[in-house]
Amino acid sequence: MKRILSLDGGGIHGMFTLEVLREMERRLADSHPGPTPRVLADHFDFIAGTSTGAIIAAMLSWGASVEEIERFYCSQAPEIFRPASWYHRFRHKFSGDRIAEFLSGYFAEADGRPATLGTSHLRTLLLLVLRNASTGSPWPVTNHPRSLYNDRPAGQSNLGIPLWQLIRASTAAPTFFPPQRILVGSTAGPREFQFIDGGVSPYNNPAYLAYLTATLPEFRIGYATGEDRLLVVSVGTGRRQLSYSKGEVQDMNVVGHVRAIIRTMMDSSSQQQDLLCRTTGRCLRGAVIDRELHDLIPPTGQPTARQFRYVRYNHTYSDAEVATALQTYRGGWTLDNIRLIPFLQAAGRDYARQQVRLEDLA
Repeated sequence: MKRILSLDGGGIHGMFTLEVLREMERRLADSHPGPTPRVLADHFDFIAGTSTGAIIAAMLSWGASVEEIERFYCSQAPEIFRPASWYHRFRHKFSGDRIAEFLSGYFAEADGRPATLGTSHLRTLLLLVLRNASTGSPWPVTNHPRSLYNDRPAGQSNLGIPLWQLIRASTAAPTFFPPQRILVGSTAGPREFQFIDGGVSPYNNPAYLAYLTATLPEFRIGYATGEDRLLVVSVGTGRRQLSYSKGEVQDMNVVGHVRAIIRTMMDSSSQQQDLLCRTTGRCLRGAVIDRELHDLIPPTGQPTARQFRYVRYNHTYSDAEVATALQTYRGGWTLDNIRLIPFLQAAGRDYARQQVRLEDLA
């Protein structure tokens, strides 16, 4: 059995993700008692992430506990989301220096050198989703040594790219953070590209992409398919139902429409990835998609012949939940509102206690 863990993007809303992961880690540790605390890298073979999910995925693959990652989010968020100087705010809201400083310091070898994508410190296969703004294409990058752009001589292989740069690139949300410059080796010599957040692609939810990367022969990983051979666990950041009254739509200005379109497209692509996983795999757990499809969970005992078993952990906030959060914590339902952290933690804990089951993770 191979196990894949997939983590959505969503900025500070990744705090919801962490609470779900904490419950998963606790249940797995309880089922495997021992002298050494069990972390998620001990259970999953392949971890994928986009944007904030890329940070969490990389730290998990590095061997971090969920508690350690949550401490980072709580302690560093005020610095990471510190406004950029006034003359930079016309391009991006935050500087990106603080998150780059943390990532480059954390993902380092014992001698202080920057760890690269090919570092032996990573305990699992890792998939990070970036968008190459220079070419306009999504860049799913893995540390698998036989992948096409990794199985190359030194200086030409993606395995030589500093890991922190790839993670920083995956989190470079347009208008929030500046792009990340990365030198990529090729047979013609190093080429410079500008990368932005992987959420600005069809893969803000990278679950189906992770399945394809793990199983298609072209990616050279070669996981076997089948319900008894492959498990995909996908964790979201919580979603807010995006709806507007007739008056709101008619009165919306250009900026409002742009913001609404971006949010709607990201939400729709995440939903599509979820739908693909539920129809290709056997869904064990997941919320209702809509009234027509319901949740696509087959009845107990119904025989299927799907490519993998699939679990989707995510919560759709009610209008009442959102209204309470905004009234209590203020600052808006945004990716950078760190005032929402206590609310997101509480929502994640409540959801995880009700939904996470050990049998889903086996």
